[in-house]
Parts: sequence; C-alpha cells; structure tokens
Amino acid sequence: MVRNYVKKRNRPEVPEETIQTAVSNVIQNNMSIRLAASTFGVKKSTLHDRVSKAKRQIAHSDSGNDSDEGSLQISGLSKYATRQIFSVNEENELESYLKQSSQILYGLTYQATRKLAYQYAVKLQKTFPIQWKENEIAGVEWMRLFMKRHPRLSLRKPENTSVARASAFNKHNVDEFFNNYIQVQDKYKFDPSRIWNTDETGISTVIQAPKVIAETGKRVVGQCVSGERGTLVTFCGVVSATGNTIPPMYIYPRIRMKNHFLNGSVPGAIGYGSKSGWMTAELFVKLLEHIKIQTQSSKMHPILLLMDNHETHVSVEAINYSRENGIVLVSFPPHCTHKMQPLDKTVYGPFKQKCKVSFNDHISSNPGRPVTIYDIAKLTSEPYLQSFTPKNIISGFSSTGLWPINRLIFSEEDFFGAYATDRTNPQPERNEDSEKLVTIVDPSVKSVDQDVNHVDLSPSEKDNFHINQASISLSANNLSTNSENKFTHDVTAMMRSIVNEIVKEATKPLINIVSLHILKPSDIKPFPKAAPRKTNRKSRVGKSRIYTSTPEKTRIEELEEIRKLKLDKSGTKKKLVINKTSIQTLKSRKPTITQNIQKKGNKNNTRKRTKIPKESDTSSDSNSESFKFMTKKNKFLDSSSDSDIDMTESDCDEFSKLLDDEEILCDDYVLVQFPTKKTVIHYVGQVIQLAENGEFVIKYLRNTHNRFHFPTVDDISTITRSEIVGKLPRPTSVTGNARLSSFLKFNVNFSSLNVK
Repeated sequence: MVRNYVKKRNRPEVPEETIQTAVSNVIQNNMSIRLAASTFGVKKSTLHDRVSKAKRQIAHSDSGNDSDEGSLQISGLSKYATRQIFSVNEENELESYLKQSSQILYGLTYQATRKLAYQYAVKLQKTFPIQWKENEIAGVEWMRLFMKRHPRLSLRKPENTSVARASAFNKHNVDEFFNNYIQVQDKYKFDPSRIWNTDETGISTVIQAPKVIAETGKRVVGQCVSGERGTLVTFCGVVSATGNTIPPMYIYPRIRMKNHFLNGSVPGAIGYGSKSGWMTAELFVKLLEHIKIQTQSSKMHPILLLMDNHETHVSVEAINYSRENGIVLVSFPPHCTHKMQPLDKTVYGPFKQKCKVSFNDHISSNPGRPVTIYDIAKLTSEPYLQSFTPKNIISGFSSTGLWPINRLIFSEEDFFGAYATDRTNPQPERNEDSEKLVTIVDPSVKSVDQDVNHVDLSPSEKDNFHINQASISLSANNLSTNSENKFTHDVTAMMRSIVNEIVKEATKPLINIVSLHILKPSDIKPFPKAAPRKTNRKSRVGKSRIYTSTPEKTRIEELEEIRKLKLDKSGTKKKLVINKTSIQTLKSRKPTITQNIQKKGNKNNTRKRTKIPKESDTSSDSNSESFKFMTKKNKFLDSSSDSDIDMTESDCDEFSKLLDDEEILCDDYVLVQFPTKKTVIHYVGQVIQLAENGEFVIKYLRNTHNRFHFPTVDDISTITRSEIVGKLPRPTSVTGNARLSSFLKFNVNFSSLNVK
C-alpha cells in the first residue's frame, strides 16, 4: 500500500467519538447493531467490526492482562491501530519520555529513538518484524508512522547549550540572586527609574546575511558580505526598568580613539579603544563615569546597576568609584544571563536582527566596498533606535521578574536543564551511637507475642504471620506524678484493644497482593544523571554578589593583592629564565654570527668594488654633508639597499641614543612603533606638522618589499615622541616605469623589524 493513500470518493467520515458512543451502547446497553447503526449514522458492517474488536478486548482484559476498563474506549478500537506493535498507552509513554529528554537538554535522535523502541518492544515481549531483531533497531516505516501518530513531536535542530549554562541555571542560584536583589531593594527603596542593567555584546564587520528571496529548489543561496572573518567591536548598552536608555559605548580594537570613529552614531554615544577591542577593567570605570553623568547618581540619590560577574566588572577601582558615586553593583549568577538579564532576553535579539538588515543594505548600496570598523557606529545607529524601545525594555524587566519583582517568575520546567547536574552535597557520616533512642517500657503492658500465643493458630499461620516484639515508648516528662496510675491504666486498656484487633485480623485468610509495575522507557534507558559530588564546596567563586558591600569589597582587594603577588613572582622567574637562555644562546651563536657577517661583508665588498671610486678622486668630497651623514650612521646604512645583513643589539641601542640629540622637524621621515597584544608593529611615516605638547602629526606610508608608498586614503594620526623609534634618512625614488616612480626607498635595513 502507498504511504499516503488518497481516497477516490469524497464520502463523509463519521467522527470517532460517534463510533465510540455507538459501540458502548451496543455492549453496555444491549442495543442492537442495526438500531445503533441507524441511530448514530454508522455503517452496519463498520459497527459490527468495531463491536467485535471491543468484545475481544474485553475478553482479553478479563484474563488478567489489562485491568483498566477505561482504556477500552481509547485502546484497540480505532481502525488506525491495525497490527500496531505498541498500544496507545505505551506509545504515549514513549512520547512523554522523548519530550522530557528534550526538556532536560538530552534529546534523542531518530537513530537513538529507533533503538529505544526495539529495546522497549523486547522488554514488553511484543511481536515485531524479523528485521527489527536482525538489525536490533526499529524500522524506518514504524518511526515515520509513529511521528505521524504523534503530531506534537517533530525533528528539530537544537541550539548548542554549554554544560556550564545548563547546570548553572537552577533554583538555588536564582533564589540566591533574588535574595540579594530584595535585600538591596529593601535597603535603598529603588524606584524603577533608578534600576539599570548594562551588558556588552560583540558586533563584527561580517554578520550573517538576512533571508533573501531566491529560486525554489536551489540548494545553495549566497549573499555578499564584507569578508570571510570580521573585526570585532564591543557594544555596551544600558537600559532602565522604565524603558529609558543611555547612549551606548563602543570599544574599538585600536590603541588611540579618533573622533571620526563615531561619525553617524547615536547622539551622546562615546567610544574608546583597546588592544583587543574587548572590555577591560579601566574601560568599565569609563562606562561607570558615563552612567554617572547620564543618571546624576550620588550617595543621596543612588542607582542600582545589574550586570554579569565578568572579571573586568569587579575591579577595585570600579567598586571604589561606585561606592563614591552612589552606584550599587549587583551581579547575576554565572551563566544565567540568557534567562535573567533584560538586555539578553528581549533587546539584543531584535538589535542583532536589525543589524543584519542594515549591514546588508550598506553592502548592496556600496558594491565592492567592505564594511570596516569605522562604519559600525553609523550602521548600528538605526537598529539601536528600532530595538531599544520602551516596549522591549519593559518586557525584558517583566519577563525576568526584576520589575515588578516576582521571584516565582520561573517555573519548574525552566529548571529542567539542570536536572542532570542537580546533585546533593555529600553528607557527613552519622554517629550511630548518638542516634540510639532510649525507650521507656511499661512492664504492665503485655507484648504482642504473648497475646498471640494464647490464640489458637495453626503452625503454618504462625509462620506466615509473625509479629515482632513491640514496646511502647512513653515520655516521662508528659506523665504527671499525681495521675500516673490512672494514665497507666488507660494506656494498658487501649493497648489490649489494639492487640485484640491485630489478633482478629491475623485469623483472617491470607490474600496474595500482586503489585503490578508498568514498564516505562525510562526503565530501559534512564535519564542522564551526573555522579554525586566527591567534595563539599563551601565557598563558590561564581555566584550572585553585591559587590559594593563592604565584605565583598574586602574580598576583591584581597584577591587583587594575591593576583599581584603571583604576577610579580612569575614575572621575575620569566626574566631570570630569559636572561639565562639569552646569554647561553648568544655565547653559542656569537662565533657563527661573526663569521657570517664577515663572509657577507666580503661578498658585498667584492660585488660593489667596481662602484667605489678612488681615494684621490673622492678626497675633496670626503668633507661633504652626505659623506658625514653616512659615516655617522654607518651601522644602519648599507652599501646596498637590498643587503641581507642583520642588525645586532648594539646597533639598536646606538640608534635609540641618537633620538635624544637629534631634532625632529617637518618633512622628516621617522620609524614609529605600535605595540599590539602579542608583537610590536612598526610603520614608516612623514612628519607633516608639529603639534602642541611635543606631539607630532604623522602621515604613514605602506611597505611593499622594502619599497614604501603613500596609500590612496591618507593615514594620519597624532603621536608622542616616545612612540618614535628613530629618524630615517631621506629616501630615494625607485627608478623604472611610472608606477614605480611613486615608490620610495630607504637605505636602511628593516629585516629585523616588523615594518608594515
């Protein structure tokens, strides 16, 4: 039969509920099949078949295989259950297992579900196709029909969730945060306009393109973007519980910030630069200053700032500045901001979607021109205004229970992700001797065994029903000395009546009680569960904290001191190791280096010997200015511009000493250094202006195989004298065609430097 059968006749179908009612009337009310068929509008032959199936099921249940009469109306009566391997209840159990596995973030694939179905059928001793047994897996057709019978299940692509995020969002961490939040709220009485949330997000120059219209059936649809990998710029947003916002802060991967970086940005936005483009402890203090100016916070009018507990947010400088300017810092639990932070919950999602459209429109309007970091402020301005709306912000504070305050905003289903890692801490071993209970037994009360022995019971009944010795524990404190005899008499009479009831029940015939255990899929494949903890961690580093409180401030200061001591120790050790190794390597390489230099010098002398004029001819020119300049800097100038002789450390030292004596003027060429995160990059530039405070305005050149040229777009910046490595001699133009004539060549060896 085909998979999806299409009926050829459009005959109306009778609802299943109507057929069920007709079958129940025939079986329970003794209505005839003919009368029931005409009454409910069911075909006589169809009703006859359904009644026969119901009677067979009743007979099957009377034999002891099924004790639930209510299941007769839902199991085995449908015409769609022909030769079905599992009953409806069993498939419902399997569906419930699959849904719960997905809720705890350990969902099953198609392959794993088919294996589980086969094991489940084997345990239930079901009749299934022989291919199941051969392959030890359920069939593909069964899986397809199972998914069709359960429309609440579907094959979904899950979102990757780290173990730390899944385990951290649990009821304990959430309650701990709300305790701190309510404690601060009770102390300062913040209104919603004084409750703020800040967080960073990364904006790359390469963002996933939005959905576009393309041809149906085409397997691959492409869209032009700026590059393979983009450059990251950090975006810092600040919002309040009333829906207000503070102009954002941008952090560029640049050491010096320029004003044109923020062209076209939101009014009031600020920008700073860092080596990596990420948030640092120093820049977070700048963000706090920005928040203080915008909110006018003070000790008399404090504000509450909710943030994550990243290490850049909890420096001593940030805590001291917050305490001095009335900013109360409260952190969320670690790895819980995806559900507890308003910005992550309802703001940054729409913001990123709007950024996709903005970036795509820019690339479409400027074909061939990639997006740079200098365009990000302009391209994120419109998405910021469209996504940082009061509706989104207020919804974020409401959905996280921050305002109005609702610590029961998260249900038990929200904590299902932490099911696998929810483990109890190891309990200390109990002292059995201390837990022994001391009982006071009334000697006037007979034991149960004594009364039972007076009853005429057969030996087999005594063996089947054995009563252990019982005692009555009476508290001496509850007995009054005046009414002790009366109370003892009442207790004795009560115990005798209880013993008589026990003996009466013992004389009744024994009934075998059989406990039926319904086999479930979880009995075959239990839900994942982590092993118990081996140690009890009393203090956790990552948790919700009030960082502006005095105990937390003291703890952060102690951690800072420990960190500084470790850095000092590691720094001195590294210096000692580097000095020892460098001395050893220099000693071992010194003879070979001198030999190589001598050999190369001999080669260069022989190569250029024909170009050196006679001494008598050049005696008059020896006093020339160029000859003096060459003699003064003979260790940085080479007889050949293409020479491969390396500069030594002594040369660099002599070159750096010349900076103190030389004066840098306009139109001079200098070598500028830019330290990055890992290395130091050098650029060659021309001084075009002498700025104030001893600074220089430099126009940079680009290096192409030791030939330098000015780029099409001028690269100009202002630097200090300390950033200049040295002053270079006047360059010469490269001979050749018109294109090469624009290149300059310096008679200096840059092989030991990273010149861009």
